[in-house]
Amino acid sequence: MAKIVLTDTSKTRQKQLTVAQLHKRLTPIFNHWVRLRDTYIIKPFVLGETREPGTRWGICISCNRELPYEQLQAGHFVPAHFYYLKYDELNVNAQCQQCNGYRKSNPWGYMLGLAEKYDKSVPYELATRMHWKKQYAVSGLLEMIDIYKGKVGEME
Repeated sequence: MAKIVLTDTSKTRQKQLTVAQLHKRLTPIFNHWVRLRDTYIIKPFVLGETREPGTRWGICISCNRELPYEQLQAGHFVPAHFYYLKYDELNVNAQCQQCNGYRKSNPWGYMLGLAEKYDKSVPYELATRMHWKKQYAVSGLLEMIDIYKGKVGEME
């Protein structure tokens, strides 16, 4: 009778990640990068500055309130469930918790903010691309994770 030998291949086998698992990994990295991109660091020894030097502050794209980094979120002009624009750098900007949550993204203020920050054609361009279909591949999501991890590293 032949012996069946079981070998442990878990060390040599690379775990295959699903698209959903990669989205869960990419989203916080991308959102962190957006918040870093849209904030600035308070410089020390500025006359009249009352905020703590070295802290990050930013301006909400929808209501123009200036808030600390911790009170800002990565808000989407076109909602994130439209996957084509979920990681679009023009579509995602720093937004206060009130506008992003309670005011349901404050679309009118967001539209005006996009026009001021980028160009007046950007809100229209994003709205027209909203229903485009895009399937993210595992390789594409892995590449985006690496790209935004690198961008975050450069900014921190």
